[in-house]
Amino acid sequence: MTLDRLKEIVGAYGADPARWPATERVAAQDLLERSAAARRLRDEAAALDRILDQAPQAASSALLAARILRSQPQPRRTDARSLFTELWPDGPAWRPAAALAASMVLGLAVGAFTPLFLGPGDASVDDEIASFWVDADESGWDG
Repeated sequence: MTLDRLKEIVGAYGADPARWPATERVAAQDLLERSAAARRLRDEAAALDRILDQAPQAASSALLAARILRSQPQPRRTDARSLFTELWPDGPAWRPAAALAASMVLGLAVGAFTPLFLGPGDASVDDEIASFWVDADESGWDG
């Protein structure tokens, strides 16, 4: 503990050691026992504390209390709309939802109707894939 740090502590918290930060209280009291300059700082802070204690207490108005409470940051909304707005800030929510739905419908349609387009004489898709790999193995293709 230095004299400068003690000056900061008594300037911020006053002369009463009970108000000082608990992590620095013991070191500050040790400095007070060893240093006359530190005791002078504490005594000056105690004189100021006595003057401030004599000052009349002004009651705060309800208007001031309401104004202080209104100035506090409001909690963020956590509903689905605000969450989606944070994830997709570039426009209406229906656009990406519609694009996702359309791609899902298209994928399901292609998967469901592909066997209908092959016709009765065509090989199935699985047979075509299998024959491709068999032909690739016979030709020595490795890639």
